[in-house]
Amino acid sequence: MFNDNILPLLGSTFGTSPLSSEWIVVSIPHAGGHSMTYLPWAPEWVKSFQRLGCSVSTYAYVLPGRDGRRELKCDQSILGAAHELITHIKNLAPKKLLIYGHSMGALIAYESARGLIDRYYQKLPTAICVSGMGAPGYPNHNKTELSRLEDAELVEALLDIGQGRGASQKDIIKAFLPRIRQDICAVDNYQHNESYNCKGERDNGQLLFPLYAWSGDEDKRVTLESTIQWGRWTLSEFNYSILPGGHFFINEHIPSITDSVASWVIKSTKL
Repeated sequence: MFNDNILPLLGSTFGTSPLSSEWIVVSIPHAGGHSMTYLPWAPEWVKSFQRLGCSVSTYAYVLPGRDGRRELKCDQSILGAAHELITHIKNLAPKKLLIYGHSMGALIAYESARGLIDRYYQKLPTAICVSGMGAPGYPNHNKTELSRLEDAELVEALLDIGQGRGASQKDIIKAFLPRIRQDICAVDNYQHNESYNCKGERDNGQLLFPLYAWSGDEDKRVTLESTIQWGRWTLSEFNYSILPGGHFFINEHIPSITDSVASWVIKSTKL
């Protein structure tokens, strides 16, 4: 259910309240994703953090123009979404923060983390986890060119990326194609600026927080090298992992990902 005090973040009912939680996890979906994308992740995050003696509350970023925000004008900018997300993260007032994004969500996670540069967040235990996206600045890391395809071609390309087949999956993609195309355009139009963050503040593009990058070994659009190149964009600890699967490999490995990330972020953010 939506919490009016933290829109456009979707709060889970798992774990403890955000005010008492030691950790807050904010997840950002892939192109075409919605508020329920990370619902299966919520109990796994709780289990993973609780095994390590930590409480956690989980949230999923709801982009403008969908789910509970359908009345709002859609923002097709990665930087615009990141700028908005920063405000809502600050409203949560987390004690410790993990931002996770997959595919398009990885770019929003990175850019929002760049914007958390004030003194409070520099001292706050914070970590970033990305998957299904090559590092910004890596050649053709985000140039899918899918936005140029006609509808029928785009549907087939998306089926191939998701390794899906069948009439039902094709019908689902067709139903949400305008939203998916809008998000793909946001990715294709994204320009990595090493000198300024999404708030227009000068920086060098490098995060001050630990960063963990994941990819699937059969992902046709994200290479091992482009995953490793995420290490360029943090001045803190960097780690990467490769798991079996294609672009949406994460759906087959939710418990192992949450366990690995929870253990890593707690260790990496100890003051």
